[in-house]
Amino acid sequence: MDGFEFLERYNTFPQEFKQKSHIIMLSSTDDLRDIVRAESDRNVVRLLKKPLQIEELKKLVTKIYRL
Repeated sequence: MDGFEFLERYNTFPQEFKQKSHIIMLSSTDDLRDIVRAESDRNVVRLLKKPLQIEELKKLVTKIYRL
């Protein structure tokens, strides 16, 4: 299952669950269509590029949860 297949299945989850969830996608793609598709999905908070930069992820999680 790739990230887009996951998002399709995620859309079937109960709304109560989705309201409490935050999706951060991690991808190595350089395909502009995939980038736009991920970033335009209302459930995706952010698309991060591989290799994962831990500090970038920490900042994003801190922002989401206001830690």
